[in-house]
Amino acid sequence: MAERIDQVNADSQMSPEPNRRHKHPRRQVLLGLVGLAAAGGGLAWWLSFHSSPTQSPPPPQPTRLYMFKRHTSPVRAIVWSPDGTRLASGGDDGTVQVWESDNGQQVFTYTGHTHNVTGGDTHTVYAVAWSPDGKHLASGGDDGTVQVWESDNGRQLLVHREEYGGVYLAIAWSPDGKRLSAANDNNVRVFDATNWRQISVYPSFDQQPANVLAWSPDGTRLASGGDDGMVQVTDVSNSNRGRLISTYIAEHKEVNSVVWSPDGTRLASANTYGAPVQISVSDATNGHLISTYTGYPENSFEEVVNIAWSPDGKYLAASVSVEDGPPDYNKTYMVQVWDAGNNHHVCSINMEPDGASTLTWSPDSKRLAIGESSGAVSMWHLPL
Repeated sequence: MAERIDQVNADSQMSPEPNRRHKHPRRQVLLGLVGLAAAGGGLAWWLSFHSSPTQSPPPPQPTRLYMFKRHTSPVRAIVWSPDGTRLASGGDDGTVQVWESDNGQQVFTYTGHTHNVTGGDTHTVYAVAWSPDGKHLASGGDDGTVQVWESDNGRQLLVHREEYGGVYLAIAWSPDGKRLSAANDNNVRVFDATNWRQISVYPSFDQQPANVLAWSPDGTRLASGGDDGMVQVTDVSNSNRGRLISTYIAEHKEVNSVVWSPDGTRLASANTYGAPVQISVSDATNGHLISTYTGYPENSFEEVVNIAWSPDGKYLAASVSVEDGPPDYNKTYMVQVWDAGNNHHVCSINMEPDGASTLTWSPDSKRLAIGESSGAVSMWHLPL
């Protein structure tokens, strides 16, 4: 600006009419404006290439609401009450803990499983299931018993002891609450929940242990999976009770988790070990494979421990360990959530250092309760 003023004064002194006020020619003014515009355009062009790019905000991440720990060893089972107000968890310490779901406050501890029929030092509770009406809890473990008790106070209603020993690894109520199924080393038993009499016994395929059980949403079919890598779907309706509908290889070994989609059209199953380590989604009527999920990043699963389908049917969640590949092959424990419709990864929860051993969705599909190998239970809100 100082140079511009000096030039104007110089022009004024050279004027032949010193007393006449000097005026800039219109042409000079226009040329100056054009120059400024060109300079401004160049500056804008330079900034467009050299300024920091605008970045989208990162997607919302899961938020841990709280963590509570009453188990002294790994948590093996966790389940929500039907109304979403409470949680029940069972673990290697032989107890079932009942909690308030909104704050983790303990309600009571059930200690009915105290004897290990396998002769070991532990008395693990592997399975816990809440009745659809919310009044009863059923549990089973390596003491060789299935036990049913009142969910409000722990008063025991039934103890069924396996005649030839065995470990009960899975328990599931029928959707109407009238039947209770339990799987052990050799077979699957179904009880009448009105009088606790045994209705039927289904031998597991090839006499291999049945690790998991799941009733179809309409209560007419029972899916089971075991160490033989098979998933069986059995008709348990009154007219065709016990008829095997389908048996298929789940593309992996040692099926340790089977869940139905809420509409009953698909089954998801997972393996602990084997090759490939994946989660398979199959047509529930014929067992045909629909899709597979191998982890995020792709093909990163080293182990799948447990899976759960959200009640609204939109998402699947799994407790897993993943490897980052060569050269280090580092293992990381996490929970992964993905879209059940397109297999797109949605979010992950880091579960270091001990890992997640079991998980369950809240009835409203907005929270995940995760049982950990440390004995803790953590509650997470998901930004879905």
